[in-house]
Amino acid sequence: MINNEKIDQKLINYIEASLQARLVLSEFLCLDISGLDIQFALVEVLSISDHPPLSLIDHDLNADKIVSLLKSFDFKKFHPEILSEVILTESLLPEEFPRLLTEQTIRVKGEVWRIHKADPDLFPSNPHAHNCESGVVLHLGTGEMFDKSSKKSIGKIGCKKLLYIRSELKSLTLPPTDCK
Repeated sequence: MINNEKIDQKLINYIEASLQARLVLSEFLCLDISGLDIQFALVEVLSISDHPPLSLIDHDLNADKIVSLLKSFDFKKFHPEILSEVILTESLLPEEFPRLLTEQTIRVKGEVWRIHKADPDLFPSNPHAHNCESGVVLHLGTGEMFDKSSKKSIGKIGCKKLLYIRSELKSLTLPPTDCK
């Protein structure tokens, strides 16, 4: 097998193991756990800091190992109450920014960004927006976007787009912005 085929097979194995573990953990913990939840939890539990989430495939995890690692993990922190949701007709993310391993649907156009109530993680602003498809978080004051798992900046949206998003967020106290 050439290198790309090995990587493809590791990715397929991870996705299958993650799906099986998700079903077991959802039933065991009485929570609706997503593949993205599994991914973020594994990155945290395994202390992966170098190229998450792609580094997960190098751990050769099977479903039993994933369940063992995550059966006592607090998944509730990934599911705070949603305050608002903004659906955009144009993507904010740079085209080259990778999507997460759990992406299993086809996006025709637009994105979904969510703002959670009592989000335990106040990074990068309070409140901030989560992109459900990519794991990117958006500072609602500056428009800067960050990879949630590494907290590294991936770019900044313009004032026009930021002001549009803010205008869709009725009755929320938002961080100050320099955009006019």
